[in-house]
Amino acid sequence: MKKCILMLLTVVSMYSTGTVKAETNSDYEVKMPEQSILRTEGLESYSQRIRELNQKEIDKLPRDEQQDAISSVLQVISELNQSKVDEITQMKEQSVGDLIESNTRGRTTTIEWQNYGDILVTLDSKTLGWNHGHAGIVDFNKNRVIEANPGEGVQSKLSYNKYWKSVNTDELYVGGASQSNYKTAVNYAAKQIGKPYTIMTTLSNTDKWYCSKLVYKAWLSAGYNVGDHYKDSAWKYDFIGVTPKQILWDDNVFFYQKVK
Repeated sequence: MKKCILMLLTVVSMYSTGTVKAETNSDYEVKMPEQSILRTEGLESYSQRIRELNQKEIDKLPRDEQQDAISSVLQVISELNQSKVDEITQMKEQSVGDLIESNTRGRTTTIEWQNYGDILVTLDSKTLGWNHGHAGIVDFNKNRVIEANPGEGVQSKLSYNKYWKSVNTDELYVGGASQSNYKTAVNYAAKQIGKPYTIMTTLSNTDKWYCSKLVYKAWLSAGYNVGDHYKDSAWKYDFIGVTPKQILWDDNVFFYQKVK
């Protein structure tokens, strides 16, 4: 344990100036907490302090600059938690080829790629000038994403390459989740396929869906809350739900990669 802390402090010392610029498209300089917090409170708390220290500053940026700035913050956090990120990658690689059976409309499938269960978030999506963002959960089948869209409802779409690579998308892991958790989240989302889309629904309702609610509830079914640690200031009314930006900022997720 002592050796682990020393290694972390070595990494953190790289950021000793108080700010750091991550390797993203943003010029945003990530603000870093005092190193003493890592020693006294541990890495999980330190990672959350990084989020909190930068959230208000990023909220002041123009909306079209915010996602890359957030990505910068999340990249720094992932670098500090690199061993955990690597463990998730290895775990998921090992499950490729597993047969998945569920009672979802006779759905039987094989895990075709390690990306299954990953959360996709973009803040690019707009409706009538309202920049609300979009979210989806990666399906077991290669290049497929389960998502809820207006006029389509919940579908498993061949959209990973067609849509998500065409917009500014962050792909996120859920920290601490097991193979079983990842499979549970995808199967929950798959059970909603065919149900209608609406933004006028509560989180407790399971008959109607919007994009981020689908992702949130899928992972909640697996035991992980991925949307309640940040208030999205872009929502100007009393919205009882969860937004793509809330998921992007959540302390249960790790930045994995930009979808390119």
